Amino acid sequence: MTQSSLLNATRDLNDILSQETTLLIEGRLSEIADLNAEKTEAVRAFENALSAADGVGVTAIERREVDATLALARENLQRLSVMRNGLNSLASRLSNLDSGTKVGAYSATGHKLSFDRGTNTLAKKI
Repeated sequence: MTQSSLLNATRDLNDILSQETTLLIEGRLSEIADLNAEKTEAVRAFENALSAADGVGVTAIERREVDATLALARENLQRLSVMRNGLNSLASRLSNLDSGTKVGAYSATGHKLSFDRGTNTLAKKI
């Protein structure tokens, strides 16, 4: 592969990573999954071009493009990690929603009632 193929592969990958960035910021996870096959192919082409250019060397322009693409990939990885942590936290909170949750009612002794006991002890007084 020639050096220009490294530049082309880098720009192709950068375009896909930019699309991924937009989707991550907008929270469109299903579309990110749809982009995976295209991204995998672009990464493969990028790695092949980089390996071929290794023996020949890279120009300053190519180096800047590669560095920018790698920085974008790291940023997307961080965004995806934050999103995953947020979803895990949400799932955990939702699974614990009914356990130990207190309702806006109190027992005769002044303690907040648990959600599961709230309906059993709350009676409408007339």
